[in-house]
Amino acid sequence: MYVSNEHDSVDTVIDARSARRLGSIPIGGDIGNGQYGAGTGLVYVASGGDNHLVVVDPGRDVVVERVPLPGCDGAHGVQVDVPERRRSLSPARATPS
Repeated sequence: MYVSNEHDSVDTVIDARSARRLGSIPIGGDIGNGQYGAGTGLVYVASGGDNHLVVVDPGRDVVVERVPLPGCDGAHGVQVDVPERRRSLSPARATPS
């Protein structure tokens, strides 16, 4: 299980059966929520401090990609679409133009 810790800028990895902390994955400042994508087998985490969608490989507990979210201000949530579409969305406030 991955638990976002906004004030520590990491996702904490917890064994769901024993509730034991296994470690943490550095995401970046002001992180938001994360969600597992069944279609990709990856975890997606919003990073509002730098407005990126951070992609985590749960098999290795490492960040494998940081996708910029241009025009986004304060990325916070993540919604993963149905597995067949293999896409995720990160809602946030739009930057005024």
